Amino acid sequence: MAAMDRPDRAEAGRILDLVNLHGLADRKPAQLSGGQQQRVAVARALARRPQALLLDEPFSAVDRATRERLYGEIIALRAHLKMPVVLVTHDVNEAQLLADRMVVIEKGRVVRADTTAAVMADPAALRAMGIREVAAMLPAVVAEHGEDGLSRLDTAGGPILLPGVEGAPGTRVRVRIMAHEVILSRARPEGLSAQNILPGIVTALQPGDGPGVMVHLRIGEAEIVARITRRAAADLGLAPGDTVHAVLKAMSVARDHIPARSSRSPRMPDIANATTSRRLPAAFGGGAVIGTLGGLIGLGGAEFRLPLLIGLFRFAALEAVILNKAMSLVVVASALPFRATTIPIGEVLSHWPILVNLLAGSLVGAWLGAGWALRLRSERLYKVIAILLVLIAAVLYFGHGAATAQPLLTGAAQLVAGVVAGLAIGMVASLLGVAGGELLIPTLVLLFGADIKLAGSLSLAVSLPTMIVGFTRYSRDQSFAVLGRNLRFVLVMAAGSVLGTFIGGRLLGIVPDGVLIPALVAILLLSAVKVWRH
Repeated sequence: MAAMDRPDRAEAGRILDLVNLHGLADRKPAQLSGGQQQRVAVARALARRPQALLLDEPFSAVDRATRERLYGEIIALRAHLKMPVVLVTHDVNEAQLLADRMVVIEKGRVVRADTTAAVMADPAALRAMGIREVAAMLPAVVAEHGEDGLSRLDTAGGPILLPGVEGAPGTRVRVRIMAHEVILSRARPEGLSAQNILPGIVTALQPGDGPGVMVHLRIGEAEIVARITRRAAADLGLAPGDTVHAVLKAMSVARDHIPARSSRSPRMPDIANATTSRRLPAAFGGGAVIGTLGGLIGLGGAEFRLPLLIGLFRFAALEAVILNKAMSLVVVASALPFRATTIPIGEVLSHWPILVNLLAGSLVGAWLGAGWALRLRSERLYKVIAILLVLIAAVLYFGHGAATAQPLLTGAAQLVAGVVAGLAIGMVASLLGVAGGELLIPTLVLLFGADIKLAGSLSLAVSLPTMIVGFTRYSRDQSFAVLGRNLRFVLVMAAGSVLGTFIGGRLLGIVPDGVLIPALVAILLLSAVKVWRH
């Protein structure tokens, strides 16, 4: 190493702290354990101030206990470093535990390069790695440690009990579930020694070359895989969209399958906890800004809130949709009494044929849209959300301020068009977690010839039951648990949204539509691009 590149003593101390070698600077190589020598190798690489870190079989020369500790340290180090980390390994377990993206190479040829989840779902990649290595990662949070040696972990599908889990309560972990260790049942089984039973939804069935089939299950935003026989799948009558129960023996998960996601040491602060402590003020402020944007054009702003939940607050696609739906419900419910001072409830109800016409389609659409979202994988749901944001931007640009004295259709044609429009609006509302006013108001004005102010109130009357139906469908899935885990966040952001909507309503008309609408359309299009690439 050139003298100009040699770190000073203070910087060397910081690097040693980073790799958990504090206080060992004066030791000779022979006085270090195998794990400590591996940490020294990483420290020497970091001292060169690299742009990327290459780890070539870093755990091959250490015992299992040391390897287990190093897994957690590498994950914590990765969260701290602002550089790519490339791990070369022949151990599928290591790759799946530590990597976000995986490249499978066989005989010098790249078999698959993609996200870890996508690679583990690729039959060609699985054959290259060995069929018994098929597994999936289940995110969890340590809840408590029992005196019997079992620890309770909270997952999106419910609590599970596992042995040998390290980390204080609140520590985030990833549990590696081997496909051949998972048993499936149509009904929730009783009288079993296995106590870990998680409900899931079948997303795909992947037949192999032999008698086996891989059944992919979505549990919350995670996915696990069960390897069963074709005969068993046929006897159970499994198909995508079915709800089943995955049974997992506590003793089937090895200790090195559950590394901590973050370090709790004072030298490696828990970034996730620090972020959580700042979420509530940011949620209120973000909700207020989004509500103001929506209020400026007479909407609740949910179409702007969804990209914020995904991009800034890092919620997964389905979680963001469910949270957005909950906040939209709060905003719409709070808007009804304010709106009644302008358009009396009696006048709204006097147009019940229009309400019934649209609700006949929107209620069905909301149920179908929520069910579709529950079956989609996260990667595809991000794409659907991005496309719908572009659609909303187009409707906002071309349909905002629409006015007509006469309805476009009458009689049976209007009735059919109303049901079809309601069906589409209900699906979009469920898929995005929005009230649907940005689509309902132009429909009410153009299709039914409603006055623009009356259309705003009628849209709320249609939106509320439509959202409740979509909400009910989401509540039947374990993903709905995200609402309980983030209830304070939802209430705080919804309060900010209500305040922002009120402020935006007071500012209505101050900003010219010729400036405001193109700016909001640009925000939606930019958000769509970011969500598509998420």
